Amino acid sequence: MAGGSDIKFFAALIKILEFGLGGGEAFVYALKKGMEKAEPPHWLCCTCYEKGQKSTLQKWGTPVYCPDDMAWDCPNCNHRIVVSKTRTPAAQDFFFRRTT
Repeated sequence: MAGGSDIKFFAALIKILEFGLGGGEAFVYALKKGMEKAEPPHWLCCTCYEKGQKSTLQKWGTPVYCPDDMAWDCPNCNHRIVVSKTRTPAAQDFFFRRTT
């Protein structure tokens, strides 16, 4: 169970992060547009985030089977996403936001 400080930490994250499609069918949490100064550009693992853990996806490399793509791994749960090389945490124009 999350402690009081954990709840405050994730309450603060909710203000600067949004859930969306990083590319292909890879969902990530990324900084909201206009929040670039709050933290460096990064993607958070959805699996870990839903469990109350902040785990930043790390660039793994180019998969042999997809030379135009880049793989990103979660160091915590080993979840991997594969997206186009043009899609990066810093390339906010390429981030597909969820619309409600």
